[in-house]
Amino acid sequence: MSTSLANSVYKKTGYKFRIIHNIVDAEVFETKHGLKKDDCYTFISAGHLKPVKGMDILIEAFSKLKEKNKRLIILGEGTERNKLEKLARERACISQIEFRGEYKRSDFQNAMENADCFVLASRSETFGVVYIEAMAAGLPVIGTHCGGPDEFITEEVGLMVSVDDVEELTQAMKYMINYSEKFDKNKISQYAKREFGKGVIAEQIQAVYEEVIKNE
Repeated sequence: MSTSLANSVYKKTGYKFRIIHNIVDAEVFETKHGLKKDDCYTFISAGHLKPVKGMDILIEAFSKLKEKNKRLIILGEGTERNKLEKLARERACISQIEFRGEYKRSDFQNAMENADCFVLASRSETFGVVYIEAMAAGLPVIGTHCGGPDEFITEEVGLMVSVDDVEELTQAMKYMINYSEKFDKNKISQYAKREFGKGVIAEQIQAVYEEVIKNE
């Protein structure tokens, strides 16, 4: 759960919640840095191909990058796939985009070993586990001010842009291409483990149960 989701539920029900974030098996997504096989700057994104994930905005922004040596990998399947592929052809960047379709978590982990930055231009997220998984792999991330990501994407781990703002996202992607070395992969990975690892979240859940039992 995120603060934005808790606030939304409160407005509708009047109930207040103690916020405990989603558990992320950060150790599973930890990758060995330095395995990248080429010099092509690679962005990676993952999610259902439906409007809420903003893949159309991502493709629009990617198409505006001047750099030739770049690539975008999109993992996920959905009703928008044909529309998105058509958009990529219209923007003349289809040859630089890989639509990999349905994926397992292991596919995502493997793909991140040859990626430089994770980006997801969601229009709404109650939390955003996939961002945390990418950070656990040491990737800097680009997210949107859409709810969940606002709580955990800091200046040390990535960049935030406005929802549906193609130009702002393009500039963020350009920044990553030019200055991604400013982000420390090991620190990003450690941050994900420290804040969202299984042990950390399990302790928070246990504390709530203990408090409930104590007050009965």
